[in-house]
Amino acid sequence: KLFRKLGLSVYSFGNIKKVYRFLKFDAIQIPLNIFDNRGDKFKNFFVKKDIEVHARSIFLQGCIFLNKNDNIFNNYFKKTKLSEFLDFSKKNKLNKYNLAISHILNKEYVNKIIVGVHNYSQLNQILNFKHYKKIYFLKKFNSTNLKFIDPRRW
Repeated sequence: KLFRKLGLSVYSFGNIKKVYRFLKFDAIQIPLNIFDNRGDKFKNFFVKKDIEVHARSIFLQGCIFLNKNDNIFNNYFKKTKLSEFLDFSKKNKLNKYNLAISHILNKEYVNKIIVGVHNYSQLNQILNFKHYKKIYFLKKFNSTNLKFIDPRRW
């Protein structure tokens, strides 16, 4: 009775149900963003077991704000869905903060969002975002390529 809640933080989803059988956790922190939607496969499990879901890496470790001229972009992301997304958001004049946050808020199984910022301007963008309710078009950016969506592999 030392803790009110027990939680996990995961990168991969393979053993979540097995772990739950042995360790009844109350919360889970998962990577979730426009490109990485692996958590969606477990939404019924999370809801049924009343597990609180905290979405992290909603900006793909800040990569959605890269410029296509940046070295890191050319080294890791040139031929990925990120490149397509950057072109799409620029062409359609869509705010990337708004898209990323709205994508998460539109998932009914997510309870909290964890973000990191480098400065006040970024925090201000997050706090003043505009919620887009109809963003079905983002589905085309979903990826299962772990070399792209898992920062440990960059």
